[in-house]
Amino acid sequence: MLQGIYTAASGMLAHDAISEVITNNLANASTPGFRQDFATFHTAADAPHPQDSRYLAPVLTFKAYTNFDIGSLKPTGNPLDLAFNDGGENFFVVQTPQGIRYTRAGNFTLNGSNTIVNAQNYPVLGENGPIQANGSKIEIGAAGDVVVDGVLVDRLRVIQFDPINGRTPLQKDGYTLFRPIGNSATPRNASNPRVQQGALEGSNVSLVNEMAQMIHITRGFEAYQRAIQVSDATLNTLIHRVGGAG
Repeated sequence: MLQGIYTAASGMLAHDAISEVITNNLANASTPGFRQDFATFHTAADAPHPQDSRYLAPVLTFKAYTNFDIGSLKPTGNPLDLAFNDGGENFFVVQTPQGIRYTRAGNFTLNGSNTIVNAQNYPVLGENGPIQANGSKIEIGAAGDVVVDGVLVDRLRVIQFDPINGRTPLQKDGYTLFRPIGNSATPRNASNPRVQQGALEGSNVSLVNEMAQMIHITRGFEAYQRAIQVSDATLNTLIHRVGGAG
């Protein structure tokens, strides 16, 4: 009986964690450059003391993956809105207090020093460092050339990562930023970035799919909840009967 309660509780915790991932996807469905996450659970074969009788429930490990498929491009007409017309493999480079980070979110602006910055006010890097745009007309070409009032001032630094085990070796670092996973993720300069000025890449979240997943997860959570209630009621009845028989 206790085994059933612990197993159902483990299932509830798993479904609750997945619902948090889905909720975050839904909250960022309109965030430029956001990448959808999806979560999986599996029984940990290498869990500590897997045969120990104290561990009555399956030991589950949680893993969140990021979907790096490209989102839809939306024209904005803003010269500092940039997007990649590619398959999702290129990244802009920004300088943060924690070091270099990578992003697909191209909703850039100018700060008070006429430096091109991202939405968190972190400098966007070119081949020569932070890009200064002192002028009235900013043009950014498909190769990333930044031309201000007819003068080439820099070229956007655009990075790619070779997949490792079929996945892009990046993990989220907040605010649509990414950082490499481990030391094996080595950035390299993109050979053909295809930058599109005056457009933004939307998130790759499908509202319909996420809502369907949320309904499925909620029903699963409720099913585990009912299982615990039934097991608890049955256990309570057994205790009272045994107590009464005594």
